[in-house]
Amino acid sequence: MRQSKFHRDIPNDTKVMENTVFVFLDELRESGKTNMFGAVPFIVKKFNITKYDAQRHLIKWMETFEKRREKSR
Repeated sequence: MRQSKFHRDIPNDTKVMENTVFVFLDELRESGKTNMFGAVPFIVKKFNITKYDAQRHLIKWMETFEKRREKSR
């Protein structure tokens, strides 16, 4: 797992959660409800997780966005 200077990697046992959050973030982005830099409160509210964990998910989502987008084409 690649480590970013901005976050610690999310443990493998939370991959299901990560994928669920990624789907939520993809849908949030498409809805236009918020700029994605403002998505942390949406994640916290939806998944009842800490702000820190929400930030980790969002950073990972942003870092992998292009790669995941290319795979879906």
